[in-house]
Amino acid sequence: ALLESTQNYLKGQGSIRLYSHVSRSNTASLRTHKKCGFRQILDYARYIDGSINRRAVTLLYSMA
Repeated sequence: ALLESTQNYLKGQGSIRLYSHVSRSNTASLRTHKKCGFRQILDYARYIDGSINRRAVTLLYSMA
């Protein structure tokens, strides 16, 4: 519900890119993200501070 609410809010803002980092072992969250239109773009997570987590993946939802 949180992902869908965020997507619906952002749809009114124009073109969007929504990134999410999910643990590889969190299959339920990965499945939910895919169901909501996210796709995996990196096989690791890179955070804003520059650190990298190889136990997570980066997902992207984009809308033009």
